[in-house]
Amino acid sequence: MCTPGPHFKFCTCSDSSHLRDYWVLTTGNKEVDTGVVGSISMPSDLSEPEHFSNDSFFHARISFDLNNSQIFDFAYEPKEGDKIEVHFKEFEEDGLEMVWVYLNGEFQSLGMGVDYVEGTSLERGKVCFVPSPEKLQS
Repeated sequence: MCTPGPHFKFCTCSDSSHLRDYWVLTTGNKEVDTGVVGSISMPSDLSEPEHFSNDSFFHARISFDLNNSQIFDFAYEPKEGDKIEVHFKEFEEDGLEMVWVYLNGEFQSLGMGVDYVEGTSLERGKVCFVPSPEKLQS
């Protein structure tokens, strides 16, 4: 049974092809160079106030949960090159997709110019979370 708590939970109890918020875990991926060089950054003289962003919040929270809690509802030991893709259709008009790869003992976001491909599908399922703190109380 997949019961979300204060952390995200990646559950295998649902068919991900019909879900709005789902994840896919692959193993045995190989690093490939995508030919992209550089990075995107905001000009240093731009002083707009920061606003809350769903993508940065979810990215930071899932990164933390992946590396600090039992986020999966099955026994899983990460291996170098394992890749997890998380898709949220719930919060963004065009959807939100995030990718992490297990490297050097932790899940890390992919940088520009690199991807991990040709892996074997290991598991997939529903992203479970508590939409509001009141729902945590029993």
